[in-house]
Amino acid sequence: MNSVTNYLTTLKGCPADSLLGTIQYLKHMSVDQQAINERIIQAIGIDVSGMTMPVEQRRYLFFYIIQTGWHAANRGEDISEELILNKAIEANNAFFAQSFVRSSIMAETTERRQKMSKGELAYELYCDNVDKLNRNEMIALISKEIETSIPGATTYYYGAKKKFGEK
Repeated sequence: MNSVTNYLTTLKGCPADSLLGTIQYLKHMSVDQQAINERIIQAIGIDVSGMTMPVEQRRYLFFYIIQTGWHAANRGEDISEELILNKAIEANNAFFAQSFVRSSIMAETTERRQKMSKGELAYELYCDNVDKLNRNEMIALISKEIETSIPGATTYYYGAKKKFGEK
């Protein structure tokens, strides 16, 4: 047992035997920065109010602290509060770094696609999905992605198919 599991046992109605149940229970709690800092202090006894991060990221940090402590306790590991915090910070940073990369890629892709003609977009969609979709699914995808009618998408489908080298 560690400080996180001790904290969870003090919460009335918290299903501490289930990580998913615990997280769902904790989600309803207030989300302002002061409340999150207080919960972290209650869970691991470390004040993180000096750390600069947005409230949403701080909230995720709290959940990673709970997750790290919960897993350590269930594996019977004797883990210090500092190590729980460090592992939680590591996981939190990795999560938000991936989110940033994902949103950057999406923005870049959207910008690149805005500069392409509908025929070029249809060809890109065809190349990306030629082995995954049948003719009707491909036409529906082209219609949706380039915002054209089914007959228009059919024309773009055959143009892309021809350019790809299929008969």
